[in-house]
Amino acid sequence: MVDQTLGLTCGGYTYELEYQSSGPLWDAVNNVGPSLAHYTLGACPGASATCDYTGSTNNMSWIGTHPFKIKGTNGTFGAMSTRGTNGLYNTIDSLDFTVTFGDACDISTVNSDGGLSLNDMSNRVFEQTVDVETYSGPKDSASITYGNGYDACGERTYGITDASGNLITAEYISVSSTSNTAGGTADNLTFRVQTDQRRYVGTHDIYLRVGLKEHPLATPALLPFKVTIYECILTSFIAPEPTDMEYVVSGKRKTKSWQQFE
Repeated sequence: MVDQTLGLTCGGYTYELEYQSSGPLWDAVNNVGPSLAHYTLGACPGASATCDYTGSTNNMSWIGTHPFKIKGTNGTFGAMSTRGTNGLYNTIDSLDFTVTFGDACDISTVNSDGGLSLNDMSNRVFEQTVDVETYSGPKDSASITYGNGYDACGERTYGITDASGNLITAEYISVSSTSNTAGGTADNLTFRVQTDQRRYVGTHDIYLRVGLKEHPLATPALLPFKVTIYECILTSFIAPEPTDMEYVVSGKRKTKSWQQFE
């Protein structure tokens, strides 16, 4: 990019962004810095004005702090130019400055696309059959932008919570997960509802909280669903043998038989 606002007597002014050798992405073997193609230099309207470099990258290796300089050169390069050195004259470097790239996963939102929603579940006290639901785990916004939805931000965490996101003990439900994010695919989730405790009879409004294990600053998903526990229903009776009992009525001994049911 050539700045011509100060005249073309010497061919204008050229500015370059230079990555410094102390940076973590410097290639010491080949003595070269990383590609800076993702940066663009805006217009520089004059000597006292600000020249803006702008850009972004989806290369996660840039996360961290990197040292730069800006090199300003008087002139315009031309391989056949007889002015100066191939059209270039004096060069001056700025002081070092740093650019810090944050981790997009730290500001990611789990289930930002609404891809995971949960069905209500129910069961009866003492029911032998378990109510089971299975799901594929959620994506997160950073992984959607910089990957396939699952592969950029690592392992998820799962827990049952109240509406405020506080973990609770809910013995009537269990949630198990198989993490597949290392392979870049959705986790496998299994919900099971079963209990032998009558104190859980009723409807419970609970939430599944899904966070990013390595990025606690990310926004977790709170997915609501209901679990209803019904009172047991007796479907069979066991009748023991009749029980005899003797008692006295008006001085006469009588025997009475009846059946007890369980």
